[in-house]
Amino acid sequence: MTAGDGGPSPRRRGRPSRTEAATGPDARTRILEAARTEFAERGYDKTSMRGVAKAAGVDAALVHHYFGTKDEVFAAAVEVSFEPTLELSDVLGSSTEG
Repeated sequence: MTAGDGGPSPRRRGRPSRTEAATGPDARTRILEAARTEFAERGYDKTSMRGVAKAAGVDAALVHHYFGTKDEVFAAAVEVSFEPTLELSDVLGSSTEG
């Protein structure tokens, strides 16, 4: 069966369609979430780039594309965003006497 007679169309090269990815987080976010989970559960030494990729549902090459090395994936996964305006009310309290 071929594409011309109603059969399945051949796999096209290039970027995959966004149908599945459009409903959830983007690939970079999924990779970071998977990396955090993998590093937490397995530790740094036992976590692999392929394991992170598999957990994120992406190809290992995409992990390398976004982050480069395992060290860089780890650094991005443990990076904490500091946004003082979001924490200001917790620090100052809700009363004017505080």
